[in-house]
Amino acid sequence: MPKIVDQEAYRRQLATAATRLFGERGYGSLSMRALARGLGVSSGTLYHYFPSKQRLFQAAVRVVFEGHVEAVRATSRSLQGERLAARGEGSRTLASDEDSGASRHADLRHGLLELRELYAFFLAHEREIMRDFLVLTDFWRLHPEERASLEPLLREAHDTYAEVVASLLGVPSHGLGELMISALFNLLEQRWFHGPEFDCEPQLELLERLVALERARLSES
Repeated sequence: MPKIVDQEAYRRQLATAATRLFGERGYGSLSMRALARGLGVSSGTLYHYFPSKQRLFQAAVRVVFEGHVEAVRATSRSLQGERLAARGEGSRTLASDEDSGASRHADLRHGLLELRELYAFFLAHEREIMRDFLVLTDFWRLHPEERASLEPLLREAHDTYAEVVASLLGVPSHGLGELMISALFNLLEQRWFHGPEFDCEPQLELLERLVALERARLSES
């Protein structure tokens, strides 16, 4: 009895495996024949699922960014759970505190700590993030006409990052989430240019101040 192959699942499997090859060797240096060899399939099989290297790369990019988004969401769920647990403990501690400002300050302080936890998440994935950025840049350099084909996916990933950041900070502002995510990525770029000894503390403190101002504004409205 012939083996039944889930073609969509196998297509995704090939795209997932291709992310490693693109990450290790870059986009420009790989041909479809080299990709097929690295994936352990024939060129004919690879062309059956992907008519060109560009289409394989686009599928690989989707796999990468879907993975990034899910990782950020998982981090968000974990940190939100910690936030709820901390609030429960804090409510018992502050129950006799008549100064509601102190309670708001404690809540704000907890949110700002999560900003640093999110930065720690990006720092832990720094190598993969910068590698993916360089491979994507290589693709755009060789195929500038293909940029539009990836923009919806990149926008979706960016919007999701921004949504998660805003949620973690407890500030219902998509614009602030976008600003924070751009700033955090920029810190990784500066570490890439200046080396791991780059001191990001001043920038993190400024971001915390900005969040504090926004939260104070919202609490007064």
